[in-house]
Amino acid sequence: MRLTLATAAMLVRAIWLVAIVRLGLTFFGYNRVIKFLKVRPVRQSILSIGRILKCVRWASNVIPKASCLTQSIAGKHLLMCRGHSAEIRVGVAKDANKGLIAHAWLVKDGEVIFGATKKELEKYIPLADFG
Repeated sequence: MRLTLATAAMLVRAIWLVAIVRLGLTFFGYNRVIKFLKVRPVRQSILSIGRILKCVRWASNVIPKASCLTQSIAGKHLLMCRGHSAEIRVGVAKDANKGLIAHAWLVKDGEVIFGATKKELEKYIPLADFG
């Protein structure tokens, strides 16, 4: 796949943001990370929502231990900065080996856009949406 200049720039932003969110969640917690990531002025993007989120996925492969929550926060922030809305949804499931497990993903207009497929999410009970 050919990497356009716009995609390369978004990938650099995504790597930076995933790293910042990852460190922020580790040392400061969710609330402080969200306060730090106040939405900057909206810039129109020539990239699709799918391409922006693909950059977050690629960045998450570079940043160690980028959890589903880290990826969802970074994805939501990049989308919001480009004029798109999305919600972070958090759910839990019971696993025979691990006990209670949690997962975070992004939803737009009631549809899952990032974090897992609908099929993969069937085992989770949604607990909260963070707009």
